Amino acid sequence: MWRWIICLFVPAIANAQADNPYILNGNAIKENCNCYTLTSDSYNTSGSIWNKNKIDLNESFDYKFNVFLGCDEHGADGIVFVLQPIGTSIGSEGGGLGYNGVSPSLGILIDTWQNIENSDPDYDYIAVMRDGNIVHGPDDLVPPTPALISQGNIEDCK
Repeated sequence: MWRWIICLFVPAIANAQADNPYILNGNAIKENCNCYTLTSDSYNTSGSIWNKNKIDLNESFDYKFNVFLGCDEHGADGIVFVLQPIGTSIGSEGGGLGYNGVSPSLGILIDTWQNIENSDPDYDYIAVMRDGNIVHGPDDLVPPTPALISQGNIEDCK
């Protein structure tokens, strides 16, 4: 089984704007101050967290986060950090990584499941895509890059 957990370390100014600057959808739950679980240890779950505060791309910003990707190399599909102006309830399940079809957008994918129909490589990878596109090809901003030098699995229970 698997469980996605994300811990966000955001600038103090964003935290000062509200007690909880995030909107949670689906199976996402708040664990503590800045740690959230996106999905549970059961199959067919999905969750998302969206920041209530818009980011002005004309100004610098700094987001740091840790991601727990579980222990099971045969677990879930992956996770995407997305910048988009559409709303806070959008997303898709499964191989869509919550990102498929979200346009306009910029997504940094951490993919842990090979979807052959999306031209995914057979290793866990990071890629940068745009406009909700999850199929790899010439339009990739940054093509799939191994998440580990060994091109192995990043589900390491850490």
